[in-house]
Amino acid sequence: MKIATDRTIERKKVVHDDQWVTATKVDVHFNNGKIIKNFLLVEMKGNGHVLVSARTKNGSFLFAHQCKPVSGMSIESVAGGCPDDIAHENQVVEEMVAEIGYKPKRLVRLNEYGFFPQTDRIDNRCHIFLAFDCELTSEVKEQDEKQGVGIIILTPEEVWQKIKSGEIKDTATVAGIFAHFLYESGKLIL
Repeated sequence: MKIATDRTIERKKVVHDDQWVTATKVDVHFNNGKIIKNFLLVEMKGNGHVLVSARTKNGSFLFAHQCKPVSGMSIESVAGGCPDDIAHENQVVEEMVAEIGYKPKRLVRLNEYGFFPQTDRIDNRCHIFLAFDCELTSEVKEQDEKQGVGIIILTPEEVWQKIKSGEIKDTATVAGIFAHFLYESGKLIL
């Protein structure tokens, strides 16, 4: 079978639409002649989402701790949707202040395009940032999360333990952690 190198999407029926996502049944036509019928495509609204792997001046990682609808209790990097009219960098700072009460001294963006945490059914581009020398701020922002968000501060050694134990289970969070380690080792030049 010839490998497809492109596709077109024929939208059939919207089956769900809310403030965050639209779910649509589509037919996917590949340029090798194959078709996937009634494929469920979930598209996030806005300008994708941002995720920030944040560290304090002493090298500790800052994480949000909350109960997620799918994974249950989770330790994750600060993240959130990005409205169309807000720059990704600005949204990172907003999310950090709202979720954990910290601000970064320096931000580094991993790439301009963003990443897809899953390249199959969900169109949810993730813009990953590394934050350095984060400091507690006196600014107060209202959280929009219904389940609430706590903060967890971990040493690099504790981070590895939480990854091994499955308490850190979000792939974008893990990618940000690895990017931090590569960056500080000089193996990742941004």
